[in-house]
Amino acid sequence: MVIQSNPTFIRMSGDYFEQVFTKKQMDRVIVDREWLDAGIPLAYGSDAPTTPWYKPQITIAAGMARMTLSGKVINREQALTFQEALRACTMGAAYVAHEENIKGSIEIGKLGDITVWSQDPTAATPKELFDLPDMFITIIGSKIVHQA
Repeated sequence: MVIQSNPTFIRMSGDYFEQVFTKKQMDRVIVDREWLDAGIPLAYGSDAPTTPWYKPQITIAAGMARMTLSGKVINREQALTFQEALRACTMGAAYVAHEENIKGSIEIGKLGDITVWSQDPTAATPKELFDLPDMFITIIGSKIVHQA
């Protein structure tokens, strides 16, 4: 079993969820920590084009903050660390696609897909990640495809 999750739905729809879900159901909204702690492979994706946020740092921040647009945090104990959310976006996503042997990490023999941010995302708060500008450089298959 594998879980493909998108915590940006908490940001996008979390305030609405409270209008239609019971407290018990709200406690079960996107339980990423529970899945990860149970040893279930976890992958994050943007669900483009169904969400307005395509940048991976937004998905990472959403997994860390679990915050709605109004600023309410939903089930904080399900939050991931930066490293866990980054792994879900990289290794987890490659695993779900059955591409973990060619993608998801920087290793000899794998594709050279790398994103470089203009500042250190590991030192950023979730709020700073939400506001982080687009990637500085994107490299796919060892070729620069975007440079700011």
